[in-house]
Amino acid sequence: MKRVLILLPIFLLSFLATAPLASAHTQLISSDPKDGAEVTAPPQQITLTFNEPVQVDQTTVTITGADGTAWTVGQITGKDATLLVPVTPAGPAGLYTLNFKIGSADDHAVTGAMKFTMTVPLTTTTTPPPTTTTAPSSAAPSIAPAADVQSDQSGGIAWWIWLIIAAGVIVTIGAAVFLRKRSATSA
Repeated sequence: MKRVLILLPIFLLSFLATAPLASAHTQLISSDPKDGAEVTAPPQQITLTFNEPVQVDQTTVTITGADGTAWTVGQITGKDATLLVPVTPAGPAGLYTLNFKIGSADDHAVTGAMKFTMTVPLTTTTTPPPTTTTAPSSAAPSIAPAADVQSDQSGGIAWWIWLIIAAGVIVTIGAAVFLRKRSATSA
């Protein structure tokens, strides 16, 4: 019984130290246009698909060219893990960067970026960007490489994992104290 009391806290701590962390964050899994794509026609809408549902009301998107030209972004809509971003393109041919900040399902702000290249110059249009209120079609989105995604969370480990680790340490210390007192009284 004594060995079980010693080994149980050690097993618990080793399990907690080696268990995969459940604090993974929302990641961009596909986009239209795809990350790194070369497009010949300016998109009127950007589609961003994530690995889990996102909060549309906490989403901001900007698109800028290498020369600093900013695109106009319309009302962002979406359902579950897909965002629809209506845009009015502007600027010359070249590299454009889309930066996003979303509210993930676990209420953490997640930022990321994706890039695409316009191969033809853009012309300014006077029509407003389209607005979409319907859910995306059920067709499977194409999978693009994961974009550069960073979390605004500073520690990287969820608070509840630290709580479990602290409880394991307290149990280990308590078991050690108990066993010392018990061995001292039986000796």
